[in-house]
Amino acid sequence: MLGLFAGPRITRRDRTDAHRWVMLMLDEPDVYAQQVADWIERKPARRDVYVGLLKNVDSAARASALMSLSKVQGRRPGPVHRWWNASPMLAALSALVAACAFAWFVSNALGLGTPGVVAAASARTLTTGIGEVRTESLDDGSSIVLDTDSEARVDFTAQHRDIEILRGRARIIVAHDPDRPLKVRAGAVSIEPSGRVFDVSVNEAAGNTVSVAAIEGGLDLRTSEQTSAKGQLLPVRAGQAVIVAGIGEAKPAIVIARASDQQWVTGMRSFDDAAISEVIAEANRYSTVKLELADPSLGSRRIFADIEIRDIEKVAAALAGFLHLEIDSRRAGRLILTKRR
Repeated sequence: MLGLFAGPRITRRDRTDAHRWVMLMLDEPDVYAQQVADWIERKPARRDVYVGLLKNVDSAARASALMSLSKVQGRRPGPVHRWWNASPMLAALSALVAACAFAWFVSNALGLGTPGVVAAASARTLTTGIGEVRTESLDDGSSIVLDTDSEARVDFTAQHRDIEILRGRARIIVAHDPDRPLKVRAGAVSIEPSGRVFDVSVNEAAGNTVSVAAIEGGLDLRTSEQTSAKGQLLPVRAGQAVIVAGIGEAKPAIVIARASDQQWVTGMRSFDDAAISEVIAEANRYSTVKLELADPSLGSRRIFADIEIRDIEKVAAALAGFLHLEIDSRRAGRLILTKRR
């Protein structure tokens, strides 16, 4: 009974999933072993439910085998040449061997041989393609929204919760757990949130520059010893943002977070006195078709506009109207804003 109270409460869904995993493992154990290990690792209390069902399967198979054996033993011996009379015996032995083999395989594959020991699940890597924005629910109740062309590694165990943003941008919505504080790494910084929502981005093109914005509640940001900030601890409050340039660059500074920078999760961006080049660069992140200016000098023009930034054709139309240009789409993979003919 102690195992039931050692972690999060077992739900009806957990028990249903346990039945499903047992049936799948009976069918193709080599295919599903790692998935079952991951499922248990995410909520260790599931182990007792799964092992209990496993024992029931094993006991049922043994009972079936013994019943078949007793029926065979109660019969009169037949002629030796009638080999098929042994088929009930063979079926019974097969059931018993299958049950034992299955139990052995699962115990070894999932590390269930020793009570309380669960095979360590490898960290999950989450990625999005160009133009894709995806929300991923995590096992602790937190969630992460990955922006286009982004990558994150999630490593949750019974002892720790770690997330690393490898590239791109993410919004993290935190479910707090005092026993397992969430730790987030990005480039040369580590983050420990005290609040609920924050954004993190890693810009590879700018030397792995890291931007962090506290949206709901604050966070503590610590820089790497290799940066010019030398392991500096920066408390960041809600509504503030910090930019940490690559190793050896200028020291980070806390600024007021721009509301428009937090709109990326909706797809609609408000550009207030933004350079045209900034709008184009942002739009191109979401599209394999790239938007260009035939006259690059027009990129310095400023614009006030609300634009559906993930739709490259709408962005092209909006900028063409603003700059009194036309769209040349004759070249594959390119939309060129050029002078009207």
